[in-house]
Order: sequence, then structure tokens, then C-alpha cells
Amino acid sequence: CLDHEPSWLKQQLLYLDTSLTFYLNECNFEDFTWYGYLSYGASLILIVQFSIAFLWWQRKTEIVFDEDIQTASDYSIKILNPPPNAKDPQEWQEYLQRFGHVSYVIVAIDNAKLLKKLCQHKKLRSQLSTQLQKHQIATSCWDTATIEAALFRAPTKLIQQWHKLQKLQTEIRDLTRPAATDQYQAVAVFCTYESERAQRNALHMLTPSRWSLWRNRLDVRRYSTINDNGVLSMKVEEPT
Repeated sequence: CLDHEPSWLKQQLLYLDTSLTFYLNECNFEDFTWYGYLSYGASLILIVQFSIAFLWWQRKTEIVFDEDIQTASDYSIKILNPPPNAKDPQEWQEYLQRFGHVSYVIVAIDNAKLLKKLCQHKKLRSQLSTQLQKHQIATSCWDTATIEAALFRAPTKLIQQWHKLQKLQTEIRDLTRPAATDQYQAVAVFCTYESERAQRNALHMLTPSRWSLWRNRLDVRRYSTINDNGVLSMKVEEPT
């Protein structure tokens, strides 16, 4: 209450009371909406442009670095899921020739059993050759009749190794007959091009686009068939 305050304080309070002014903000923010949207849109456009420019520069720099160090993989592609019966390299060469000149094609097949037998045969033959030389038995021609005649008085262990080698040779012949090789299936295809440009074209055309990946359409390929046996959805990459 001012009645109980000193006179000098009353004067100050009255002065403050009379000089106090209130302002009402009557700004219409709708007048600035268009400018706000315009500024926001321009910012988004700049961000997108800078992002695209950065990705383009990054990709170009990556290609330059890659070209500085040339390896065989820079000219090659690897098809991870070929048709099981597509084992003819000539057929693959004709199919992949559309992207550029093909230097050579390698078709990998699932003949692990045959390879295992060949490794066992090589190891056993090397061991047997060493043992035969110790017993002064010539192994230059590996003639069956000659070696069997020389093994007549050889130790039993040496004769057993020889019979084991003969058995392995029979198994290898069985695995290399047409009836057996027809059962082998293609598991991968390696193709080497003459130029790096052809390799990039093949990777680009045989790989799904970013739009297809975004839509989760991984089965989309620009070139998706190799023969009349069905549609091939290929998985292609650069071999490491």
C-alpha cells in the first residue's frame, strides 16, 4: 500500500506505474509462410545436389584408385548360381560376349570326389615310387606288368600299396566316364574379359538396379536367360 511508504518511494512507484507500457504483437505469420517454404525447399535442393555431387565424385575417385592397381579380378566376373546343367564354356562365352570380348571362361563343377581321389593317387604314387626305388625297381614307365613282376619278391606292405594304387586308378576311371561326368553340376562360372570396360558392363547389366533393390525385387535382371531350360536369376560379383 502506498500510504505507508516513504514519500520518495511513492514518487518512484507512481513514476513506474505511469511509464509502464504494454505492446501487443500483431504480426501475421501467414505473410511469411511462403518465404519459409521457399527457404526450406531451397535448402533441401542444395542438400540433394551436394549429396549427388559427392557420390559422383566418390565413385569417380574410386574408379581412379582402382585403375591404378590392376589385377586379374578387375577384368573378371563370377557367376555364383549358374544352371546345374550349364557346363559348356562355349555356351557361356557366346552368352557373355555381348558385353565385350571374352578372353576365357572357366566353369567350376562339383567333382570334389574325383579331386579327392586324384590327390590320394598322387600322394600314394609318390610314396610308392620312393619305396620301389629303394628296392631297385624301375618306375620310369609305370608299366603294370613290369612292376608286378618286380614285386614278386617285394615286402608285403609294398605289394599292398601297389594294389591300393591300382584300386584308386580304377575308381578314377569310373569317375571320369561319361556316365559319371554327366552327373556333375556347375556351381560357379568365371569369365575374364579383354578390357575392364567390358567387365563393368557385364556387372552393370547382370546386377539388379538400385530401384529393384529398393523395391526388394532381387530377381530382376536385364539379361536373365542363358538357354531354353528356364529363366536364370544370376548372382554376379567381382571375384576376390
